[in-house]
Amino acid sequence: MQNNIAILPTSFEIDRNEASNITTKLLAEKFAKLYNTYIFTGNIRKKKKKEIYKNIQIIRYSKISGFPKSFRPLKYLNATLTHLTASFLSYYKFQKKNDLKLDLVIGFSASNLLVIRTLLFKLFNKNTKTIHVFKSKSDFGNYTYKWLLNKLDLIIVQNKSLKYELKQKGIKTKITLINSPINTLKFKSLKNKKELKQKYGLQNKQIILYYGHFNRFKGVEYLIEAFKLVKNKTINLILIPSDNSHKNKYQDLLVNHIFKHRIKILSAKTPIIEVLSIADVVVLPYPQLTSTESNPSCIIESLSCKTPVITSKLKELKLVFQNNILYALPKNPLDISNQINKLLKNKDLQKELKHKGYILSKQFDINKISQKYITLIDKLINEAKF
Repeated sequence: MQNNIAILPTSFEIDRNEASNITTKLLAEKFAKLYNTYIFTGNIRKKKKKEIYKNIQIIRYSKISGFPKSFRPLKYLNATLTHLTASFLSYYKFQKKNDLKLDLVIGFSASNLLVIRTLLFKLFNKNTKTIHVFKSKSDFGNYTYKWLLNKLDLIIVQNKSLKYELKQKGIKTKITLINSPINTLKFKSLKNKKELKQKYGLQNKQIILYYGHFNRFKGVEYLIEAFKLVKNKTINLILIPSDNSHKNKYQDLLVNHIFKHRIKILSAKTPIIEVLSIADVVVLPYPQLTSTESNPSCIIESLSCKTPVITSKLKELKLVFQNNILYALPKNPLDISNQINKLLKNKDLQKELKHKGYILSKQFDINKISQKYITLIDKLINEAKF
């Protein structure tokens, strides 16, 4: 008889092109081969209340509403309550009809306050094992709720610095380091580069690529400013958002840009592997890692496609990627441009980083990462039985 496990993300959509959503889906697909796997989440975007994807049951019954949108404090409270309780309320409604008992739940969040979402499931069954995964640092809470974290059975983090920080805060729960995964079989450099460059109108061009969210946590504006200092006329900047909601804002930044004719913002639906295959460098200038995974998927995907990466000189990133990528000072367009110019002028450095980065990317493959999770899940469930 298979064990029942549940994954508890803030939101989940099968086709949404967003890092946390993708990594959750990759793990759930692997878990579903061994366990009865459920995803309980809030119905934030008015999706189907119940659907099945590759033997994974996705339940979205609950969305708390009723506060006036114009009143920001209540709107914030509404969102917080939804994030805290939606997964549990979805389970509560589903459980009444299906008599589902969970052996283990895995919560995912940045904020330590959302550990409450994971622990609520013990109200139904005190023997349910609880794992909480901190995918990134949060600007809310700062891991001060140690009494909550100490009630978990296991904490998973994605970098050594966060593990150390939690221990310094007095967290007694076991803390394990497991990185976020990608599908390395999917992210392979395509060979038809000449045809792809023609497709995107980039023949005889060197290409700087940014892809991901267009928001203040990702530092896109620093890259746009840095590009003013990249004067080689054969170098183009390509920006691809993960969705098109902020596209107009960044198009406005380009109106008076001195090199706007060398910058393109492509659609969020652009096949990212095609552009990764022709890019000479991916630049991800995070100002900090708030609301960004400690080992960002975009970096690993790029390395898997043998594309060199420049990112911010942040302690968390250097611990993970070491000397396999290049670093620029955060929020510093001059240093970003210096690193871009340094790399694009040096063929030997490009070749070295392509090789080293590709080898490193294999450590993050979903098969390796999921097996680490499965080993811990089995151990915790077996402990509850004896």
